[in-house]
Amino acid sequence: MLVNNKIVKEHTLMIPTDGWLGLIENRPVPIYLSRQEYIHDGILQTPVPVITGKNFAMEPRQPTVSYYNVGNFTPVPLKDFSFSAEVRNDYHAGSGACQYAEITLFTDNTPVVVQLSAKGCISNLRLLNGRYFESGKDHDLSGFGTDLSNWVKVECKSAKNQIQYFVDGKLAYESAAPRYPESIVGMGFTFQGTGSVKNIDLKKGDSTIFKAY
Repeated sequence: MLVNNKIVKEHTLMIPTDGWLGLIENRPVPIYLSRQEYIHDGILQTPVPVITGKNFAMEPRQPTVSYYNVGNFTPVPLKDFSFSAEVRNDYHAGSGACQYAEITLFTDNTPVVVQLSAKGCISNLRLLNGRYFESGKDHDLSGFGTDLSNWVKVECKSAKNQIQYFVDGKLAYESAAPRYPESIVGMGFTFQGTGSVKNIDLKKGDSTIFKAY
């Protein structure tokens, strides 16, 4: 809110999606996908022919494919949450060897962002813990390096004043939770090239709030 050109009040703007939203990142306007193009065999998945059919080349630089779901479930506080999903990068040829994948838990303030890659690319990873970024160049994010050609289970959950992150059942990292109350209001999955997602589960305490595929 502006009064005499001065900001007197501001709040986070949340734009909900109509269920799942699939797209190929493109400037200035992304290419939105129909549900039939990114939901296959009960999972979120965009095949390479769908991408190339939109006039995107897979080499020498891969496009970025994303899936979002925002504002379609009861907000879940970061102080009492657990989240899990299985992800896979479906393009790892040529310059896509790093198999980058990213999971975002959108909150009503700063999001939680988990990045994964092939083991040889971990120095390029960053983690956003709901407060600030932590870089693989000066933090040990090696636990997020894995073979994304196969399904990888990623989990994160609150633990007292920490957020713990697990990759295939192993504790990969933990960081301080945000100081102020924040709640998860949405989620996103992003892949270099393309990728798949299944078995998404978000809980508040022991109660499942959102489950998909």
